[in-house]
Amino acid sequence: MTIGESDVRHALERATGHLDSPPGLLDDVRRAGRRRIVRRRTLLGGGLVLGAAALAGGLVTWPRLGGPMDVASPLLDEPTRGDLAGDRAFLERVARAWRKALSDSDVSMTGEMHAVWAGNTPVGPAAFVIQRTRDNPLATGEYRVFAMCTFIHTMPDGLEPMIVTQMDDGPTDGVPQAGLLGPDADVLVVVDFGAPVLYSPELAFNSDGIAVRAWQPAPFTDGAFVARIPQQKTRITVAIGRSPLSRFDIVHLANDLARHPSGQRQPELIQKTLPGADRAWRADQLDPQDLPWDRMEEALMPFLDPCGVHRSGADPIYSVIGSTPDRRRLWLYSLQWDDYPSRHLLFLAPPNDGAFTPVGFVSTAPGGRDTLIFGLPDRQGTLFARAGAELRYRTAAGWQPAETDALLAPPDGLEVEVTIPGAEPQRYPLVN
Repeated sequence: MTIGESDVRHALERATGHLDSPPGLLDDVRRAGRRRIVRRRTLLGGGLVLGAAALAGGLVTWPRLGGPMDVASPLLDEPTRGDLAGDRAFLERVARAWRKALSDSDVSMTGEMHAVWAGNTPVGPAAFVIQRTRDNPLATGEYRVFAMCTFIHTMPDGLEPMIVTQMDDGPTDGVPQAGLLGPDADVLVVVDFGAPVLYSPELAFNSDGIAVRAWQPAPFTDGAFVARIPQQKTRITVAIGRSPLSRFDIVHLANDLARHPSGQRQPELIQKTLPGADRAWRADQLDPQDLPWDRMEEALMPFLDPCGVHRSGADPIYSVIGSTPDRRRLWLYSLQWDDYPSRHLLFLAPPNDGAFTPVGFVSTAPGGRDTLIFGLPDRQGTLFARAGAELRYRTAAGWQPAETDALLAPPDGLEVEVTIPGAEPQRYPLVN
C-alpha cells in the first residue's frame, strides 16, 4: 500500500497532537526523501496495528462501504473511573466543554459523550472523554472514524478541551492515552487502557550522541496515572511507552504546545551528493529520494528517542553522501529536536550495500552555525560541512575547485578554506 504526503501529515498530526514533527526519525526522514513515506507509516503505526479498540481490549466491526459501525469497546461502554466519576455537576461541565469543542466539526455524532475517566489532578479536575460518530467518515484513505476523543482539563478560564482526536480502524490511530494538563503542561495523566505503562520525565544524550532515558513504572489508580512533571510548555521532555518497552509501543500524548509557540521552525535542509559518490553508491541511490532508508534507519536507531515526541529544531539539517578513497559509502546526517543540541552523525558502509557503521559524531549548540569537521578513519581524508559556505582544499599541486555546503578533503590535502558570504575566509590545516 502506498499513501500520499497529505495522508502521512494527517496521521502524524493525530499521533502527536500539536507537535510539528513525529517521534524520533519520522519527520527528519520525511524531509530527506519522499520514498520514506511508505515505510514511515509502518513505523508510526507499529505499536497500534490492532487499532484503538483492540488496544482497549474491545471489538470493532464495520461495513467498508459506509453506514454506521457496530462498536463495542471498554473505552465507550465501561463505567467512568476516577474520584470524580460520581460528580454529576462536574461531568455536566465537561459535557458542555465537549459540545463546544465539537461545534465547528463537520463530523456528526451519535449517542452521548462518555467520560472514560474523571478525576482531580494537581492543576484541577480533568476528564478523558469519547463519543461515537454517526456517519463514520473516511479518516485516511480506506479507514473509517468510529469515535472522537480528547482530554478536558482545567485552565485559567475554566474547563477547556485539548485537541480532539479521531479514532479510526486503521493502524495509525494515534489515540492520546496520555495528556499534558494545566497552564504549564506540568501534570501528566495516563488513562488505563489495560496494559502496563512506563514513563521517563527527561531526555539526555551520552558522549556518543546516543539518546538516553531512565524509565519507571506508571502505576494506575482508579483508571489513571497522575504525576507532576517538569513543565512542558516549550518542549516535551517526557516520554511514555507500553511495557515491555520498544519503539513500536509509544503511548501518544495529547498536548497544547501550540498555545505556547516558540516560533515556527523551518530548518534548512542541506542535501549534498559529493563528487565521486558514484564510486561507492549504486546509480539508483544517488538521488536523495532514492537513498536506502531501511539501512540508514537501522543505523540511526540508537540515536533516536524511541517513545519521545519532538518538534523540529531551527538549525540546518545535513544529509550528505559521498565516497571514501577506498570506495566505502559515506553518509553525514543531522538530528536536532526542539532546543536540544544538534547531533551530526557520520557513517560508513561497504560499497553498494551493507550496514552503516557510525564513525564520527559532532554536537553543536542550538542556534550555532559551526563548521563541522570529521576526520575519517584509516586515513581516508577529512569531511567538512558548513551550511551556505564555499569550501575548497589545497594539496601540493595547489588549490582545487570549490564546493558548496560540504567537502571531502583527500588524505594528501594540506588545508581547507571555508568562506561564508560577508566574512573573512577561515583556513584549517590538515594533519595526515
